[in-house]
Amino acid sequence: MVNFFSELPSKIWIWLCDAANKVETFFSNLISTGISKASEFVNNVANSVRELPGRIWNGIVDAISSVASWGSQLLSAGINAAQNLVNGIWNTICELPGKMLDIGGDLV
Repeated sequence: MVNFFSELPSKIWIWLCDAANKVETFFSNLISTGISKASEFVNNVANSVRELPGRIWNGIVDAISSVASWGSQLLSAGINAAQNLVNGIWNTICELPGKMLDIGGDLV
């Protein structure tokens, strides 16, 4: 029992030193990780800002391409509608003599 009490101060000192070393290691790792992550964050932000003009340009080019494609489709649809109109009028004119003959035959 006397041995326990005589060794107690040195055991407490060893325990305190070990706890202090672990706290120091913890905060050292925490600071190191924090610096590393902050640097990584700054690099990611810088890269995003660097890429922004290209992304904006690509968006503008894509929008212009979409508008040009839409205009081309609109022109094609307009040409098709005009051709259908002309064909319809032509067919009506071509059928007119036959219809007039049928009307004349019904009158007689």
